[in-house]
Amino acid sequence: MTLDWLEFLMVGVALSLDVFGAIACESAKLARINKPRMIMIALLVAGWQTGALFVGRYFGVLLKSLDIRPNADRAERLIPAAVFILLGIRMLWKAKKEAQIEEVRQEKVAYLKIIKMLGGITLYTLLTGFGIGFLESRLTIVLPIIAGLSVVMTVVGFVVGYLYGAALKTKAYLIGGLLLLAVSADIVVRYIIGA
Repeated sequence: MTLDWLEFLMVGVALSLDVFGAIACESAKLARINKPRMIMIALLVAGWQTGALFVGRYFGVLLKSLDIRPNADRAERLIPAAVFILLGIRMLWKAKKEAQIEEVRQEKVAYLKIIKMLGGITLYTLLTGFGIGFLESRLTIVLPIIAGLSVVMTVVGFVVGYLYGAALKTKAYLIGGLLLLAVSADIVVRYIIGA
């Protein structure tokens, strides 16, 4: 059981939209964009996200290999679906919550704040990697998608946040949540009901 490239792309876009929302909130406060710092932060985010996904996948594969029960196949299919459902609901909740952001202009991005934000998002990327570990996915497909989308959505988050403020974060969370729910529905239909 594995996901195809389109499903991995959907998961990658959903994770990247979470990053986009957080970066847009921070860049809405910037007086100007420092391009070298923006690129440095984009590479940091990409490294952080791919590292978290790799570690989560490792533990998912490890747990799957330890499961020797007779009905292990059903659990192996339910776990990724449950993970993506929970993450999708979390993103929809973030979209509904819509906390107001005080957009006070600053000269530069606070790196400590970005690292704290990444720490919160990393937990969900770890869980995604854990779910992907049960899907027998190859890292050669997953990691480039996550890394590339993380860089792109971080840069887009900076630009959109700077130009338009943090208003688009709600739509980003909504789309990301719906994408994760669509992937989990696909897992249920193809691998649980169809099996």
